[in-house]
Amino acid sequence: MAVDSPGLGRVVVAVPVFNPGSPRPDRIDAFVESDGHVSIEAAHYHHTVEDETIRWQTIAGLGRTLSSVTPFPVTAGSRTPSGASPRIEYRVHLFSAES
Repeated sequence: MAVDSPGLGRVVVAVPVFNPGSPRPDRIDAFVESDGHVSIEAAHYHHTVEDETIRWQTIAGLGRTLSSVTPFPVTAGSRTPSGASPRIEYRVHLFSAES
């Protein structure tokens, strides 16, 4: 693509495009990797797991953009991870093994 600019003349701008044939965008229910990265707002999780002592709370306006998510109460003790541990889950679709 070329852009004409007063004072600079014509500037050529290269724009890389990645448009895979599969999977189709309407078939993906996840956040999609682009150039080795996935960007997700914390509050846009797919699923949360809570237990009798930990719940998840979204805090609007805290963070760089939309919000943050934190476990409550903030005084809860640490846990050893297990299949039933409180957690937040995000669906992602990766194109590269390095991501």
